[in-house]
This record gives sequence, C-alpha cells and structure tokens, in this order.
Amino acid sequence: MIEVLTDLPLGVVGFRAHGKITKKDYREVLVPSLEGALVNSPHVRLLYELAPDFTGFEVGAMWEDLMLAVEHPTAWKAVAMVSDKKWVQWITRTVGVIMPCPVRTFTCDQIDEARKWITSAPNPA
Repeated sequence: MIEVLTDLPLGVVGFRAHGKITKKDYREVLVPSLEGALVNSPHVRLLYELAPDFTGFEVGAMWEDLMLAVEHPTAWKAVAMVSDKKWVQWITRTVGVIMPCPVRTFTCDQIDEARKWITSAPNPA
C-alpha cells in the first residue's frame, strides 16, 4: 500500500509505502498524485519513504517506477529515498548517478533529516 503524505510544503510530493507495493498502488495512488503536482509546476521534489513494514515490490510495480522516470525525465528537482533496506539504498544511489537532479538516501530514523533536505535541496544545474 502507498499512502500520500499530506503534511509537506508546496512543491514537495511525498509517499509512504507499506507491505508489498503493487502495480495497482502506482497506477491508483502514486502516478495520479505526481501528475497532479506536475499540473501546477514543471518540477517536483519527491520524498519516498519505505516504512519499516515495507516488504518489497511486485515486478509490475518496479516497471511502473521505471516508467515514471522515463516519462518525466526533467520533472525532478530532488529525490529523497528513505529506507532501512540496504538493497534499496544501493539501487537508489546507483540510479541517482544518472538522474538529472540531486538524489539522497536516508534511513528510517533519519526521516526528519530527509524532510529538511528535500525542502531545501539545491536545484539541478
């Protein structure tokens, strides 16, 4: 399940993932929220928290995640990924090398730091 975080400043879109994330979660929650944010601004800052009870992604969900980056390559001002899963942190840092914006990883106990960073992250060059 993906929940939309509603307590973030304008220009920051946030999500918290619980359990196993499905293609349906992306299509019904994450994609509409991001596309809605992009109506008001050509760029967004993304805070994506994988809660401690997160167990993984279905293959279809991973595909949807990839498609978000492909379909909106210039939409991102910054991305903050919050997870205690080492494999998520590694993938995020690896993909972050090719992203056109700053990307940082944080552990779950650093959620406050992630929120501060995503609201003040430098704009891409």
